[in-house]
Amino acid sequence: MEQVKIVVAMNAFKGSMSSVLASSMVADGFSKGFREARVITAPMADFISDAVDLTTLIEDASLVITGEGRVDSQTAMGKVPCAVASLASDLGIPVLVIGGAIGSDLVCGFPPEFTALFDCAIRPMTVSEAVSEGPENLRFVSEQIGRTARAFALLRVTRKDVCAGGIVVRQNPETGGREVLLVADRYGMVAPPKGHVEPGESTAQAAAREVREETGISVDLRAPLGSIRYRFPQDGGVTEKMVHYFLMEAIGGGLTPQDGETLDAFWVKETDLPGLNTYRETHIVLKRALEAFERMG
Repeated sequence: MEQVKIVVAMNAFKGSMSSVLASSMVADGFSKGFREARVITAPMADFISDAVDLTTLIEDASLVITGEGRVDSQTAMGKVPCAVASLASDLGIPVLVIGGAIGSDLVCGFPPEFTALFDCAIRPMTVSEAVSEGPENLRFVSEQIGRTARAFALLRVTRKDVCAGGIVVRQNPETGGREVLLVADRYGMVAPPKGHVEPGESTAQAAAREVREETGISVDLRAPLGSIRYRFPQDGGVTEKMVHYFLMEAIGGGLTPQDGETLDAFWVKETDLPGLNTYRETHIVLKRALEAFERMG
C-alpha cells in the first residue's frame, strides 16, 4: 500500500519517549496495516525554536501525533500541542493527542483541531507511578492506536479469495502425545497447509490436495472444522480470505516441502504449539482440530 508518513511531536514525552511511541506504532500496529510506514520523531525544542521546520516536516504527513503530561483546558491556551494541532489542522492532517492524564474539563469537548484524544494512564496511579510506568503505558496506548488504524484501513474489501486447508493430527506411538502437521511458509511463519480452491474442486478436495502438495503427506478427511476469515493489504487494496479447514488423518507419503511454496514441513508436538511464530488465526483452528480429534478418539 502507499507509504505513510507519521510525525510524532511530543511535549512532555520527549526524546526516548517519542521513540517508544514511534516504534510501537510501527511494530505493533501500522506496519500490519500498511506495507511501509516512515516515522519521524523530534524533540519539541526543535519545533519551538523553528516553526518553519515544523511546517516543512508535517506538510506531507498522513498523521500527526502530539501531546503533553496533562491535557486539559489549559492546553488550548497557547500550549505547544494546540499549536501543533492548529497547524496540522490547517493543512488538513488528522491529529492524535496523547496525554499522561486528561482533565475532566475535556470530557464534554476538546479543541476541534484534535481529531482524537487518548489517555496513557491506564489505571488510577500516583505521579511517581505514572512516571515510572510511562514508557510501558505509552507503548500500550500507541499499540491500540495502531491496531485501530489497521482495522479501519481494512474495512473496504477489494478482493475475495476462497481457500481450503487441512489440519493433520496424529498420536505419537512412542510418547502417546498428539502432534500436528504444519509448514513454514515463504514468509517464515508456521501455519497449516492451505491454498486456493481450483475450478471444479470441492473445498474438501482442495484441502487434501494442498496438504499433499505442501507437505508430501497423503491424507483422508475426518471432519470439517468450519472456516476462518481474515483480511490483509495486498496490491494496493484489501483482500478478504475465507479458508475452509478440515481435520485429516495421514495415510502415507513422506515429509517433502513444496518447492517455492513452503520452506519446511514438520510435525509439532501439542505442547509446543503455544510458542509458535504463527498467525492469530492458526491458534484458533488448531484448537478446533485438537478438540475434534479428542472427541473422535
